[in-house]
Amino acid sequence: MKLSTASIIAALCLVQLAVAEPDRRPYRGDGDDECPAPITRTVTDRATETVKVKHTVRVTHTIKQVVTQQVTVTAQKSCPTPPTIDPCSEAKKYLVPFYRSWNGGNTDHFYTTDEAEWNRAVGGGWVKEGTAGKIFSKQVKGSVPLYRSWNGANADHFYTTNEQEWNNAVGGGWAKEGIAGYVYPVQQCGSIPLYRTWQGSAGGQNKYPDRVYKTPGPPTADHFYTISAPERDNAVANLNYVNEGVAGFVFP
Repeated sequence: MKLSTASIIAALCLVQLAVAEPDRRPYRGDGDDECPAPITRTVTDRATETVKVKHTVRVTHTIKQVVTQQVTVTAQKSCPTPPTIDPCSEAKKYLVPFYRSWNGGNTDHFYTTDEAEWNRAVGGGWVKEGTAGKIFSKQVKGSVPLYRSWNGANADHFYTTNEQEWNNAVGGGWAKEGIAGYVYPVQQCGSIPLYRTWQGSAGGQNKYPDRVYKTPGPPTADHFYTISAPERDNAVANLNYVNEGVAGFVFP
């Protein structure tokens, strides 16, 4: 049975009266006046109607209002946060040894990332001297090519990151041999300098594309690259090499 609004209001008023006015009738002891605990039947609908007691003197309707709340929850799809990638660590995956060798017969330092080529050079008179650090096998962010060329007349391998200088060297007798690898033009990610020196003489004078050096002794020509500052200093102080700064930045 559904209650009307008026019935609900009336019932609430009776509830309030029942709470405010406790039954003060004297107890006669015959059992008929005793007010037993009410028997409550709860029907849950939009409203709940109860309660019948033994005595008809007082009828109490307990109203229980059922409120249904519909909650709409909109969940925004959560995308996983992409992992933070360290560009230096990523670049270092492509580091390879820059193998170094020396030919005392024609005074040439030779560098390559190709181990098989390095091994073949031994059969041509070059002696292995370890590595001149590590360079990138592919171009990574921030790196530049290290161009390679060869002068058969002077028996000299020449390496530079300056493409214009590489082009100019062709006019001085060097032939292009492609890209040896990739290096940083500025120091970053823990890289170290690859020092560059030059020693050249032919009849007391050897013309280089943009400079002239005069050195004593037999005709020689050599570009020497090293990651060791003391080794560079010794070459300049004692072996007639000229300091030409830094060719690029590599890794130990």
